[in-house]
Amino acid sequence: MRKAINSVLTFVPLLLGVAILSPSSSGFAQEGKNDAGAVILAERTDPVVFRDTDNQKVDASKMIPGVLLPEGYWVETGSKGSVLLLLSNGTVVTVSEDSKMQVKAFDQEPFETAGRSIGDLKEEPSSSSVLVNLEVGSLVVQTKKLNKKSNFEISSPVGTAGIRGTEFKMGIDPKAGIQLDVTESVVAFTPLGATRPLAVGAGQGLSVERNGFSSYRPVNPLVAREINTVNAGARRSVDSMPISYVKRSVGKASDTRRARQNGRQEAVPREGDRGGEPENQSGSKSGKSGKLDSQSSDRGKTSASGQMLENNFNLTQARKTGKAGKQTRRLAKQGLTIEETERFYALSYPDRVNLLLEPGFTPKRILAIAELLPADINLFYQYSPEARSRILALPDEAFTSLLKQAVLEGLVLETLTKQSIAASQTGTDQGAPAPQVDDSRALSLGESLKDTTSSHVLEELLALSGGVLTDDVLRQGEVAERLLRDYHLSSSGSGGLAPLESAEVLSNPFYQEISSLYGELETGLLVAGTATFFGGKNLIVESNSLALDPYFAGAQGRTFVLSSGENLTFEGGFSWANKPADSARLVVMSAGEMKFANGMTLKSATGDLVLSSRSDMNLDGVVMEVSREAAIRGMRDVSLINTRIGADTMATIKATRNLNVDGLSFSRGVSSILMEVTTIRLSNVNFPAASAVRLNSLKGPVDGRYPNFGTAIPSASQVGRVNFLKNVSSGGNQIMTRQAFDQYGRNITIGKTPRP
Repeated sequence: MRKAINSVLTFVPLLLGVAILSPSSSGFAQEGKNDAGAVILAERTDPVVFRDTDNQKVDASKMIPGVLLPEGYWVETGSKGSVLLLLSNGTVVTVSEDSKMQVKAFDQEPFETAGRSIGDLKEEPSSSSVLVNLEVGSLVVQTKKLNKKSNFEISSPVGTAGIRGTEFKMGIDPKAGIQLDVTESVVAFTPLGATRPLAVGAGQGLSVERNGFSSYRPVNPLVAREINTVNAGARRSVDSMPISYVKRSVGKASDTRRARQNGRQEAVPREGDRGGEPENQSGSKSGKSGKLDSQSSDRGKTSASGQMLENNFNLTQARKTGKAGKQTRRLAKQGLTIEETERFYALSYPDRVNLLLEPGFTPKRILAIAELLPADINLFYQYSPEARSRILALPDEAFTSLLKQAVLEGLVLETLTKQSIAASQTGTDQGAPAPQVDDSRALSLGESLKDTTSSHVLEELLALSGGVLTDDVLRQGEVAERLLRDYHLSSSGSGGLAPLESAEVLSNPFYQEISSLYGELETGLLVAGTATFFGGKNLIVESNSLALDPYFAGAQGRTFVLSSGENLTFEGGFSWANKPADSARLVVMSAGEMKFANGMTLKSATGDLVLSSRSDMNLDGVVMEVSREAAIRGMRDVSLINTRIGADTMATIKATRNLNVDGLSFSRGVSSILMEVTTIRLSNVNFPAASAVRLNSLKGPVDGRYPNFGTAIPSASQVGRVNFLKNVSSGGNQIMTRQAFDQYGRNITIGKTPRP
């Protein structure tokens, strides 16, 4: 079950009862316009800092889920911190870790409730105007369809994004620029200083450098999955929020704006004010714990219920106004015992509120189950409304058992059908046996996923398969569970890393970054045919690890792939396939960073080696000693420092952007050397005189034959060329001039990269 977080739904009465923090001026609202939109703090995961318009810290104890975030206030998240904001136009904004953002202004026209919830909205309930500032970090956003009159902008130091109803992630590094990834609809981004926006559609990404240079790209698959996962979680948290409560919060925000415009300030919440627990009759605070005091605990059932009512915000308001709210009347009808009342007050305030929103005598039924702890009830409210309704249909024993096991939501929806629920009911709620999940394989998978950070897998598989967990779908989940774990390879073992067939890995929807990278290697003829995969999320390979040795024994030319969905680290030397019968091709791949220990050796007497990464690759002091072919394929930049390559047949180095070399030698007379990169920059390189060397760059040779020597061509023109910067030689002879190149570099050809 995903980590329990207090959601906005649980704080509905706070929208009515908590005092609003002092507001700030927006500067975005139309002159004379008093109708403000509401920004509701739905969830927070610390560390989080809130600042007012004067950049002063706001007491964090006052910023509890359910309060309104005033216009102009800043949200700052630290490492592993996050904030979920619900806007009254239906937009959800997740502020990721290490971010700083501000809802500078939010206007919204009045709207009718019509008894609906946020989840029922297909479009925003009324036209609105939103301006968000993103100073650093990233936001994941999902909007409802915006009205034609509406305006939604996110400004940054690099440019402004205009939104029309979409799902996207926008991240900014003030020193590097903007990364924008869109999974639904269109975002129009206008770089700073530009007059025309750049349209970024679904499935597209846009990178904008600090200097304004922009480039389109496919959406980052990792980011696309993050967008879907984050927004799905956000919707589960807020979709059950009644529009009526949102409208009340809009009214409160509008009142606050009008008070500000008239020179008045709203009251700031007091320390410990939980927005619904005012003073009791004696004038003392009810207390954060919500437990009965000693006097009331002696009064019996009637007095206990009365004390609970006493601490209910609606009752207090009823005494002031002479009107009784619906929740007041509902609570009075529950007829709780003292024990049940104490269980009620042992719950967190959000869970108390959520419980009171349940229909009929459901609150009493839940509170009557003595085995249910506050943590169990908190877990219950992390499920979606649909899952909760199915769980509530179970007998008490099964209800309790399911919560104690923290069964994943996907399994709940899959297994708790009408038939299974009916089968579990034997005429009474009490004493009925807990239902057994028919598919033990699905249950086992769910339990395995629960122990990882990949609990979303089962839910996504259910969505992809139309809600049916077939054997094939379950196998996909089992493979994904193995691929999304971290592994540590050592001399003592593989840490659970086991082989998988390439077809299963490359077709798995949760390992697509590696699949895409493998496809690039196939296009470049660096791999072919089937392979055996050893895949994980993050891999650490210890020095002289023997973990994979049993699989290379008798390999007879097979291809083995060691892959990581995020990062792969070699802590020291690694060898494989050192016997003639063990000849094998080792492909090392990483969808993220690949780290090599300084001075390490990758060695095989009978095998080949391919290194490939979607990120930058940096080899410092690394030695590659293999049988026939050694290859390096970087999807971004490749840097080689004091690197040595030993191979008999072929040495290949390819990169998408730049190859920067400062110290490269070839320990044996390799027959063929190929470097194929947009821009090549070589220093301290000695090519074997007997090797056929081809150096391909984007623009090809200078004057049809030569590389660029040093600074002979201005620095700006070096991009796209083969650049001999310092001490480049062939067979030990310097070839740093045209004359020397003609004399000693006859084995070297300068060419162009092939067109895609």
